[in-house]
Amino acid sequence: MTSWLFIPALIAAGMIFCGCRRGRNPLWVFLPLVFFYLGSARAGLEIDQLRERDTRLLEITDYYTEIQGSISSIAEEKGVVSLTLKDNRIRKMMKGKWEEVLYEPPGIMVSLKECEGTSLKSLGIGQVVAVRGEVQPFSQARNPGEFDFKSYYQSLGGGFYPFC
Repeated sequence: MTSWLFIPALIAAGMIFCGCRRGRNPLWVFLPLVFFYLGSARAGLEIDQLRERDTRLLEITDYYTEIQGSISSIAEEKGVVSLTLKDNRIRKMMKGKWEEVLYEPPGIMVSLKECEGTSLKSLGIGQVVAVRGEVQPFSQARNPGEFDFKSYYQSLGGGFYPFC
């Protein structure tokens, strides 16, 4: 049990003890506490997954990267096409050769500009594409109350942008 759960565990034990002394059924005192700890465990797993995503992002940020996946959504705004890819495979260029990154994020958002020799109009949902470019993390809020792009896009399942 982690240290931050120690104090709530003592409080829970006190609640169960007081509830039993007053003649209440211990199940009705104990059951909400079980759900509290299950929720805490779930939150801990989510935090670990976000930390893993951030670690993998830092691992490939300074490298030329290739991302291969199938298109799950397409959006266009001001001449820039944004794709969301699923079933992804990531490789990074290291010392002149491609190296596989052992991480499969659930969704990656890719921003494409018109590149030489490519036609963005031929893209369709379900199509498998490979995109090469530089990885740029989403910007975080620097001031309290400012919009946080990183939190917003991570809640949608996207972790970073590679640019063409």
